[in-house]
Amino acid sequence: MPRAIETHDPQYPPGARQARHQGSVLLSFVVDIDGRPKNIQVVKSNKDFDKAAIKTLRTYKFEPGMKDGKPVPIAMKIDIEFHIY
Repeated sequence: MPRAIETHDPQYPPGARQARHQGSVLLSFVVDIDGRPKNIQVVKSNKDFDKAAIKTLRTYKFEPGMKDGKPVPIAMKIDIEFHIY
């Protein structure tokens, strides 16, 4: 399975921060052979955070999945969380 080697905290949407909304977005995607997330789709939506979650996942870098010593695309899911601290 791919392993995240570069992640970033999501940018909190200003309107959601002012309203003190918190939540998460479940995304499905494919880690390509270069370790980049592709074909990102929202599985469990939170309208305040969908765009920010997708934008954040696009910045991630993964170790690609391997089969027989060669990188292969692997489907995955990830939950991007938004919390006010």
